[in-house]
Parts: sequence; C-alpha cells; structure tokens
Amino acid sequence: MAVAVVRAVNVSKVPQTTTIIYTRLWLKAGAPWTISALSEATSLDRASIRDHLKKFAASHFTWTDEGIELTQEGRRRAYQLTEQFYRGIAPEDRYYIKRFFSTKYAGRHPYRKLSEFFMELDRCTRRIPYSIAFRTVLTAMDVMGPKGAEWTISQLVDETAYSYQAVHKVLQMIVEEGFATKSGRKFKISTRGKLKCVSFFFAALRRADIRTLKVFLKWLFPTIPHPNRPKSLHSPMRAVAGGACWLVDEA
Repeated sequence: MAVAVVRAVNVSKVPQTTTIIYTRLWLKAGAPWTISALSEATSLDRASIRDHLKKFAASHFTWTDEGIELTQEGRRRAYQLTEQFYRGIAPEDRYYIKRFFSTKYAGRHPYRKLSEFFMELDRCTRRIPYSIAFRTVLTAMDVMGPKGAEWTISQLVDETAYSYQAVHKVLQMIVEEGFATKSGRKFKISTRGKLKCVSFFFAALRRADIRTLKVFLKWLFPTIPHPNRPKSLHSPMRAVAGGACWLVDEA
C-alpha cells in the first residue's frame, strides 16, 4: 500500500509540499496556525513554509498576528488537492483504503481521519535518509511481487509511476550500495536491501504518535482482505518492509 500511495502522488501530479500545507491548515479549520506550529506539524523548515505560502492565492488564506487560517475558498482548494491525490490511487487500493477507514471510523468523519493519517505518515517519513524515489523503488522490489522476483526498469516504472530515467538512476544507486543485484537487464533486491526496507519502517515508527501507531497495527494485521491481491503479498512483515515510503520528503 505504501508504494501505491507514492504512485498516486506521481500519477495525480499534486504539488506535494503545497498540498501538505493546505491540508494541515484545512484539518484545523477555525484555529489559526503559526509558522512554528506548522513547522512542527509537518517537519518542514519555517523558511520552506514561508516560501510556499507566498505562492498561495491571496484569497485562500488570512494572515493575522495570531497566525494563518484558510478562507472558505482556501478550504475548497485543500479539498480539491486531497481529492485529486485520492483519485490517483488505483481503484482496488482506493477501495481497500475506503473500507479500512470507513470501518474503523464509522460515524466519525472517516475522510478526515484518512487525511490526518496520511499527513502524520508524511511527517514521520520526511526526514528519513535517502530520497523518496530511492525508498519507493527499493520497497517496490521487496513487496510488490513474489519473493525473489527479478525486475526490469519498465516494470518498476509501471509500479511507481516514476520516469524511466528516474528509476534507472535510482537503481544504479541501489546496486552501488549493495541493496540489489543486477543480472543482464533485471534487478533483484538483496538481503541487505530487505533489511534496509525494514529499517526505513522503524525509523518512521519512532516518530509516530500513539494514535498513528494504533492505525499502523490495524493496517499491518488487517481484518479486511485486499481485493485482487494474493495473501502472499498481504503479510504483516511485508507490510512492515513497505511502511516507510509513504508520501513526500522533498519540496
């Protein structure tokens, strides 16, 4: 699911950091945010937040001594960006996500809870070493196919929605660091690469709050089967390996 979410960001072409800021402001409508509070909530530095706010339409927010708050037009834009990202998720994965949050948060604004969860995952993974492309390609090699699968560049392009050039460049780095092996035109994740995926997950886990940890556990041990996905690709340990490449780590 982690790779599916990153793929949705690439497919939907949402402006990543801008969307994070809009959504954070939207989730706390009616209460002004200071730059420092936004920085803490997103793991973005304050200079980056100021630069992105300058690109917001003037009619989308108000900025007073108390802080920043979205206008009605700004909240509408935040919803549009979130919906654009959500529609970029493959239908079968979107169905599973909807079922999961509708079941867990029945009658308690599941769509808002879904947005909160993705925002918290973004915060937890934002400062993990290696780029989002590096983590996503490595994770896709680990969890998106049968154990021991060999991958071509074109197959990884299909799984991640990164360009051929981007995947090729990342694979070169992955092989150089010993996280995968190359045989002809195919690549296979190594044991060291599998362990690296698990380390990404625990690096994110250390930054998560209790509420997010509870959702993590529900996600790792699901009671709702994923449609069109074999049980062999739905095990908790494979989910752990894929849990730390969720959204963005770059402006």
